[in-house]
Amino acid sequence: MSLTSAESVLRVEKGHAAPEELAAITAVLMARAAA
Repeated sequence: MSLTSAESVLRVEKGHAAPEELAAITAVLMARAAA
């Protein structure tokens, strides 16, 4: 699985990811992995 597609949609500055952002990113990655 390549993360390039996710990286192009989700951009997080180093050290500035809020818990809500991490949860959203996790949900997107899980949805992509399940597809």
